[in-house]
Amino acid sequence: EFASWNLPKPHHFNQDMLMEIDLEDEKQLREVLDALIAHHDMLRSIYREGQLEIVKVSASKAYELKVYDFSEEPEAAELMEAACTELHSSINLEEGPLVKAAMFRTGEGNLLFVGIHHLVVDGVSWRILQEDIGTAIQQVKKGTKIRFPAKTASYKAWAEALAEYKDSHLLQKERAYWEQVA
Repeated sequence: EFASWNLPKPHHFNQDMLMEIDLEDEKQLREVLDALIAHHDMLRSIYREGQLEIVKVSASKAYELKVYDFSEEPEAAELMEAACTELHSSINLEEGPLVKAAMFRTGEGNLLFVGIHHLVVDGVSWRILQEDIGTAIQQVKKGTKIRFPAKTASYKAWAEALAEYKDSHLLQKERAYWEQVA
């Protein structure tokens, strides 16, 4: 269905977040992102031949992280915006990664930008990801192993359940009603 939308720049159909982080160390941030990507299967996805597929790659290859030091830059906001635009436009749907990140060192603290293609993230997902990032940062700062809450339902399991439901007898019984209402 996504391909039928005929978007002029399908690789640039992204969502992002920018959050303050209490981390200085790029290595620690990579630990956080590695754990996040390993825990959330869809973040290791690519979009090929009209299908999303979860690829078997190491977590560190499933995202790109760039670090920028704008702490002495009077035009830091404009430079950050340009860097985020560049990251968004560099997403490659067929080869990945669909996750791009940047750590911005500013005169007022550090910021984490995460841009993800909208095929694999939505508003609900962001709340979970943001919470997991915060949890992971706290754990890595304490020097403890990063542990996330147990997964409730994977995207794959949800998609399979929806596909099964679409062909269910119950839904077919209601079809005429919904076609009449809509």
